[in-house]
Amino acid sequence: MSKELKRDLEMALTQNQALVVGAAGTASEMAGMESWISTNVKAKQGAGSSNPGFDPTTGAVPAPTDPTNDDPIEEATFKSLVAQCWDNGGEPDVLITGSFNRQGISAFDGIATLYRDTSPGLDRASIMGSADIYVSDFSGQGGIKIMADRFMRAKTALLLDFEMLGVAYLRPFQTYELGKTGDNEKRTIMTECTLAVLNEAAHGKYIGLTTS
Repeated sequence: MSKELKRDLEMALTQNQALVVGAAGTASEMAGMESWISTNVKAKQGAGSSNPGFDPTTGAVPAPTDPTNDDPIEEATFKSLVAQCWDNGGEPDVLITGSFNRQGISAFDGIATLYRDTSPGLDRASIMGSADIYVSDFSGQGGIKIMADRFMRAKTALLLDFEMLGVAYLRPFQTYELGKTGDNEKRTIMTECTLAVLNEAAHGKYIGLTTS
């Protein structure tokens, strides 16, 4: 699978687009993870937001609406989100967010800047100014891995239980040859897949975040 196709798939999986049912002249589109999550949603100021999620009657997954105001990411709200996911049966193990709020998480009060002496094999001392794992009262033994994602929306952080997520392939990746022009050989890579959310209530999202 080409790197560009992987990036396109990652963006589609993490975005806030609505489900689009395919028809003549209309390509079908999967709903992104932001659109699926409706049970566990946190924001410092949630006024103006709407998170309808999956409608079991119609099968629709509408796009969510962002809060009117944005605020810096804060540890108290994040901890509350982790607890809410746990209360609803989830064991989130990954938090993904954009670069700005990834740095905000490293600045949580519970995370101090650590200085480390030179280790064997290193010719310079290292300064640790980042946290890669967050251990809360409700995280599993391995804690919550904090990951930056350059393709998702910067104003949202997604708290995910990877055991309750997957990608369902309707058509596997296939390569087809296209028409040849002289010495120019062209091929296309195609697949048809969708996001499989096995338990929506196992995941959470922190919305209305500042991005700069």
